[in-house]
Amino acid sequence: MDYANVDNLVATFPLRCIDLSEVTTFHIYLPAGPDARSRKTETRLIEPPHGEETILLVEDEEGMRSIVTLVLERHGYTVIAAASGREAQEILRTRGPEIALVLTDLIMPEMNGCELAESLLKEKPELKILLMSGYSDAAAAGGRPSAEAWAFLPKPFTPGSLACKVRAVLDQGRAPVEEFDLAGGATNQG
Repeated sequence: MDYANVDNLVATFPLRCIDLSEVTTFHIYLPAGPDARSRKTETRLIEPPHGEETILLVEDEEGMRSIVTLVLERHGYTVIAAASGREAQEILRTRGPEIALVLTDLIMPEMNGCELAESLLKEKPELKILLMSGYSDAAAAGGRPSAEAWAFLPKPFTPGSLACKVRAVLDQGRAPVEEFDLAGGATNQG
């Protein structure tokens, strides 16, 4: 049984998360293959990176904002959440020195993530920016063309990929694997 079969099996059961502080765990037991006893495999879990920095999270969808906050806090980060670009601007004015990274949704009402990033960088040029979006093309998504490239995290993402991308941006200023050129979409840089 492969991932797609497991995913379909899990999808057949209607699940609703009522309280984000509660976690549900599924244990799926699969039969061993015919040669499972003859070969010894070593499984090693890799723990996603942790940090201690402060992240300004800007996401207009409350559910997504809550989940991303929870994941980042579990990885050691301090998260200041904002529901809009205007709220994020105010937070940067009052708490700017402690903020190391802005993780912002690309598509939001009133002010998109690109416009927000440009305005925040005017106030704090050393600020690190990580855009996230479910859209694959910035032009189609209403992204603002810019000569600069910021790190980009496509939605949906796993908690581990979020933690890894955040750590990479904090450590290097830009994520090494994929960046998002606002004028031309996703590009591979390494």
